[in-house]
Amino acid sequence: MLRLASDADVHGDIVRGLQRRSPDLDLVRAQDFLPERTADTAVLAWAAADNRVLVTNDRNTMVGLAFERVAAAEPMPGVIVTTHRQSIGSAIDDILLVAECMSEDEIRLQVVVFLQETRGRGWTVWQASWKPTLQGPRAMPLVFGGCDAAVAAFSW
Repeated sequence: MLRLASDADVHGDIVRGLQRRSPDLDLVRAQDFLPERTADTAVLAWAAADNRVLVTNDRNTMVGLAFERVAAAEPMPGVIVTTHRQSIGSAIDDILLVAECMSEDEIRLQVVVFLQETRGRGWTVWQASWKPTLQGPRAMPLVFGGCDAAVAAFSW
């Protein structure tokens, strides 16, 4: 199971729900280790130094900063990005799916983003991976090695 860290943007009920649903989950909160208002770049560096996948709701800056770390050849164990429009229960389910089904090697240098489906109901998992030879986004299949699950993926 992946080692996780949540940043200050993750709702406390999500953190508590993850700990309640999966007591063996190795999850720490950045705000318990870092000063208030720590820069996002420092939060990503802290998570990387402890080999933890960062869970965040901050799509505006964390996704871009994560890709900047990869482009600079800095360690980036991975980022899981949820949305405020997602229910707390759905966010917990999705984070646990990734934490239990993806290996460290599968999520390293990756950003896994949860987006609301445009058709039907529910949420779709998208994976964005750094591919320096590709220009722009491209859809591709993503298969979790640890679970019998396949979802759509988003590759850069």
